[in-house]
Amino acid sequence: MDPKDYLTIAISVVALVVSLVSLAQKVPENRRTIRNQLTDVIGKLNTINAEARKLEIERAVDRHSPEVNGTFSFLNDQRSFLVRQAVFLA
Repeated sequence: MDPKDYLTIAISVVALVVSLVSLAQKVPENRRTIRNQLTDVIGKLNTINAEARKLEIERAVDRHSPEVNGTFSFLNDQRSFLVRQAVFLA
């Protein structure tokens, strides 16, 4: 083999090592990002649950009015989206 071949192999090995080190550093960062996103989604879900409960208490008399039903429908849509997002992140 020529010295040029050894140089090519050495450069390839160095590139592989650099790639592996970069990947090893990226994995914990990705986990941290996903954990933060999941925490945010769960916080938003708790907020929506609190809003729905508050609305249920405040509007107990006219619970079945179109306005209240529309609001509950909107909150349920948000809740369902956030639950799907949390399941995806988990």
